[in-house]
Amino acid sequence: MPSKADQQLDLLVVGLARSGTTMFTNLLTNPDKRRLCLAEPRLTTRRAYRESKKQYFRHVGAQEPITPESLAAFLFAHDRAGVKEIRSHHVRGAMRRYDPKRIALAVRDARASLVSYYEKHQNRNKTQWRLRKPFPAKLFLRTAPMMLDLLEAEKDRVVVVRYEPFVKEPAYREEIAKAIDWPLDGDLGIFDSMSRKHDSGKHGKKVTTRSLSRATPTDPEVLQVLTPVLERLADFQRAFGYPTQWDPPQDAAPADAAPVASDGRG
Repeated sequence: MPSKADQQLDLLVVGLARSGTTMFTNLLTNPDKRRLCLAEPRLTTRRAYRESKKQYFRHVGAQEPITPESLAAFLFAHDRAGVKEIRSHHVRGAMRRYDPKRIALAVRDARASLVSYYEKHQNRNKTQWRLRKPFPAKLFLRTAPMMLDLLEAEKDRVVVVRYEPFVKEPAYREEIAKAIDWPLDGDLGIFDSMSRKHDSGKHGKKVTTRSLSRATPTDPEVLQVLTPVLERLADFQRAFGYPTQWDPPQDAAPADAAPVASDGRG
């Protein structure tokens, strides 16, 4: 295993759930060119990985046995080493142990993130009815203030990656690649190895604007769940220039738009 001095992350990707963090992570990952960014590897914990995670790690080249220790050794053998985490305690663990050179804050209008995660959560409850769970508001309420703390305390190494221009503008993606010193030439098909075939299929393995806008919820039950969470995310919304309240339903933008192909450079 590499020495502790060699175990410094080139990049730590942090964001709220459904903020484009997995898409960004996949674009960063190009094993053939010795660049690897892992999605939620939990390197500082000792819990065994579930089989779907092992399948993903195998897809990017990891060898058996796959443990946090062996995965760290594999990761730091690359010329560029990064991880993406969305849970606050895993982010803090990565910060303490691996002292990242740069931190990419993946930012998206929390209203869209909440609606997207609610839809995902409901679909999961339908297919796994024996495991029905309430909406995991803590996933947002713990990570958002931590991102604001990083924005303030680590400003010299923070790069803000805004979802909206990222999916719309190739020039913006090029700016981000330069800011983090890491080409965005990875394969979005990695979604397929992460039990994310729905996302990959929806976007055709390209950077698209299909998920850019989401309509304001009209179902009272949905609003009852999400509105208190949105209210507690007001500081996050204001910090990044997003509205703190739902738009009137008639003003909501259409959910789908035409796809925009990746230019191969990110």
